Amino acid sequence: MCFEISPKAEIDQILKVLNQYKFCVVVDEKNNCLGTITDGDIRRKLINKNNLENIAINICQKNFQYARDAKKAELMNSDLKFIPILNENNKYISTYIREINNNIEQNFPLIIMAGGKGTRMKTYTKDMPKPLLKIKGIPMIELIIKQAKQSGIKEIYISINYLGHKIKELCKSGEKYNIKIRYIEEEKELGTAGSLGFKRLKDFQNIIVINGDVISDLNLNLLCRFHVLRNNDITLAVKKFSLKNPFGVVKFNGFEYEGIDEKPEYLSYINSGIYVIKSEILKLIIENEKIDMPDLFERARKNRGKLEVYPFESDWNDVGSIEVFERLNL
Repeated sequence: MCFEISPKAEIDQILKVLNQYKFCVVVDEKNNCLGTITDGDIRRKLINKNNLENIAINICQKNFQYARDAKKAELMNSDLKFIPILNENNKYISTYIREINNNIEQNFPLIIMAGGKGTRMKTYTKDMPKPLLKIKGIPMIELIIKQAKQSGIKEIYISINYLGHKIKELCKSGEKYNIKIRYIEEEKELGTAGSLGFKRLKDFQNIIVINGDVISDLNLNLLCRFHVLRNNDITLAVKKFSLKNPFGVVKFNGFEYEGIDEKPEYLSYINSGIYVIKSEILKLIIENEKIDMPDLFERARKNRGKLEVYPFESDWNDVGSIEVFERLNL
């Protein structure tokens, strides 16, 4: 395995190594170990607003743990999956790898939340559930199912309510997608999280949840890997979003002019409607309770759950309005 990267490696090169090996060691031309990089370090860099160049030496953890040999590495904290082995001069020798599951995502079922009425798009959803609306000729729910299949997911649960029978007629048991599909049928509206109280879901260790109107090429494998390696109770995928002010913003103190910031850009991270949730959290939902996701997250926080965000920059669209739907079909 080749974990080593140059201190000057850029994000594309770092991600290429992370996608393959899940871990990077930053090593200079003299074989000095300068730091380590995990997927979490990349995510923190995306959130950080400092102006440092996005290269390995500015992203890596410089205060990292290491061992002198494999036996000593084996005795270190079991939460450490990768441990650099350095000689007495701190020259990089190799990386100790603790056994981990390389197919994490295959054990995660996907829950598609498809029970809403789509009231903001009533022109299109009067007689059709929103997840069945087509993007370039393909129903949105099929796009989600096909992405799940490519990620190695083997089991999908679709939460249905409004015109749910039409979703069942299209997707059936998943034979045509070569994936197992089951349904959570809401007898009443349960909010954006209530259907996760379905007893069968509590048998899994973790679940992936996605809104039925979200179209994204987010890598679900990396999201699940981050969730497990960070030992999170809930991981929220958050989309990087920027707003550019078209005007020059005047800065002043009292009445004293201090300058003009020309067309500043404001960066934020928005809820993408994609989550990974540990099944223990689902026990906080009462059966048939109406509850929304933010309320579930707050309930988890109050119960000392570990909630973290997973920033991403992949393509993402929330097809929650007629404008977005029609733009995607141009």
